[in-house]
Amino acid sequence: MKVRVVTESGGCLTQEQGKQYDIDILPMQIYIGDKTYDDGIDITTEGLFDIMDTGAYAMTSQPKPARARALFEQYVKDGVTDVVAVHMSPGLSGTRALVESTGREYGIKVHTMDTYTTLAVEGYWAKAARELVEKGVDPDEIVRRLNVSIEKSKGYLEPYDLNHLAKGGRLTPFAAKFAGMLQIKPICEVSYRTQGKVGMRAKVRTMTKSVKTAVKFCCEDVDDPDNYVFFLMDSRNPEGKEVARQELKKYFPTAVWQEDVLSPVINAHAGMKSVAMQYAPIVEGTTVR
Repeated sequence: MKVRVVTESGGCLTQEQGKQYDIDILPMQIYIGDKTYDDGIDITTEGLFDIMDTGAYAMTSQPKPARARALFEQYVKDGVTDVVAVHMSPGLSGTRALVESTGREYGIKVHTMDTYTTLAVEGYWAKAARELVEKGVDPDEIVRRLNVSIEKSKGYLEPYDLNHLAKGGRLTPFAAKFAGMLQIKPICEVSYRTQGKVGMRAKVRTMTKSVKTAVKFCCEDVDDPDNYVFFLMDSRNPEGKEVARQELKKYFPTAVWQEDVLSPVINAHAGMKSVAMQYAPIVEGTTVR
């Protein structure tokens, strides 16, 4: 048995990190005006942020089927028999279904799961899967261990404004404008609890209160922080990120929160100056963080 791990660019892993961890990363597609970019290949995170800072609106789509086929053609040449596929929730993208159908086309067994989320915690599960592959753990057992972590994970996203959510059809333009006038900030949750859909956990006034409330939500169910991984992300909102840091220290003074930027495919929908945080139990038998 020869096993590979594949994910997509929504999990906050760059192509360079994919090479570092020996994980194959399919790039999501980003549309800006009449141009199409392969995330992490034709456009960088900072490049997208620069464009969005001008007020441009971006849309996203699953990876190109041709890229998936090219990857699996290489797997066939390399003698790969099984693939552990760690992708964003099917409630957010059709990427998992694309990889499963491509696996069937090329006669390679795809072992996968519903992560019920995306962003940095998805990237963590891909790294954990790769470590377990290297240790010789059976793919089905890897999926089982990942599912244990997934079911107790949570994540919250705090958009700075609602214009991008409105343009993406998740909110009416009138509601977005009205909420902006009142400085209403939503706290969005995408997790096992919401079954991978974008849920509205709460609505509060001001970004500072939104971040503080999200930190409270993120920490309230964690019994022993030493057994978890934590992630803090933003898209050019250093003030919001600092508020989160200070609040997090109140709950878990010794916990290490890994910091990153929001992946382009998520920030395209959330908008600039968003803040996000996630946590998940450490995957059994792994040391990677």
